[in-house]
Amino acid sequence: MICDEASAMGMRVKFPKDMRRLQQLHCLQQEFEKFYNDLQNPQLIMVIVENKGDQSYRILKKIGDTQLKMPTSFVIQKNLGFGGQGPKPTVIHNIVRKLNSKLDGTNEILHPKSKQDANLGAIFDRPVNYRTYQHKYISKFYFVCFGLQIIFMGADVTHPAPGSDVHPSIAAVVASCDPRVSIYNVEVRVQKHREGTQAIEQIMDMEDCAHKLLLKFFHATNEKKPERIVFYR
Repeated sequence: MICDEASAMGMRVKFPKDMRRLQQLHCLQQEFEKFYNDLQNPQLIMVIVENKGDQSYRILKKIGDTQLKMPTSFVIQKNLGFGGQGPKPTVIHNIVRKLNSKLDGTNEILHPKSKQDANLGAIFDRPVNYRTYQHKYISKFYFVCFGLQIIFMGADVTHPAPGSDVHPSIAAVVASCDPRVSIYNVEVRVQKHREGTQAIEQIMDMEDCAHKLLLKFFHATNEKKPERIVFYR
């Protein structure tokens, strides 16, 4: 199902290398790490869980993100048609999109026709006729979004449950780095609470995060600096 849908969407996929059933919760970490080593550095591991509150999610997600440094994708078994009901095509389609994004794929791009003629005309110093203009040439100028070098950035802080003074907050900043504004880099910081105060909403290391993301944009666009920054907070 997933392989067929992925192929239909233009992804080059192969049948999974291996599939195993991990049952023992107390030795789940050891089994998962052995599975990873047997696969010899897989691109991604999909884990099928019974429900959203499955205990294995927290354990395996932490291992994948912090120890193995490998993307994992968790899918509820009912969404794959387990239990007698067939899977919904829209659900399978969304799962494939999720997998594609985790593998640094692109799900959407800004269509050339969505840009104003005046903006593209400014690049070429002449009017542009979309009916005669070839997309392969327009793609060279995708990084000139709205006629300018532009970078999109976003930031947020995730806090632990109210009243929790033990767990820290997690701050994340993302920024676009490709000509089609579809691939984003990320900087993540752990923010401890100030003694005797509530969680901090401000991103304390914002300057360093922004500096590193701007450098990544600079290197990814052949040493071009953004003329505009669009920041979502």
